[in-house]
Amino acid sequence: LTTSAVLTEAERSRVMAEVSPALYMLYATNEVGLIAVAAPDDLRRVPETVGRPVAAIRVEVVDDAGRPVPTAAVGEVRASHPAYPEAYASGDPGASSRFAGGWFYPGDLGCFDAEGHLFLYVQRFGYAVLSKDVLHDLMELMSCHLSYFFLIIPAC
Repeated sequence: LTTSAVLTEAERSRVMAEVSPALYMLYATNEVGLIAVAAPDDLRRVPETVGRPVAAIRVEVVDDAGRPVPTAAVGEVRASHPAYPEAYASGDPGASSRFAGGWFYPGDLGCFDAEGHLFLYVQRFGYAVLSKDVLHDLMELMSCHLSYFFLIIPAC
């Protein structure tokens, strides 16, 4: 299982060849848990995916007005389930802005393909969207390696 960041294609191939072909990639958050799962067959056929929504979890990709976008269009990922919390336990109203109208907004931009595979495009922090080039420069400045920060997948 891999859960903290999407593995690169080279990392996935190596794990599946040298450790086990039964690699599962999980897309989850601390706030609501599991959102999507990429099974081994998904990773072999569509290696860039973070998976398909888990049963009973409703996942949408929406525009800035909260309307679902067409297949392959990039928008903000949101997820819903009756058991999801409605706010953070801290009670800070600003902190709970990621919960709205029965949806949780993890802060990721992504898209779905025609088969229902979810792809993450970039991570969104508040109102800023950091591109791969900006992150690379930032990591270089901080003497860090990009793969240990978080992954950006331009898959859509």
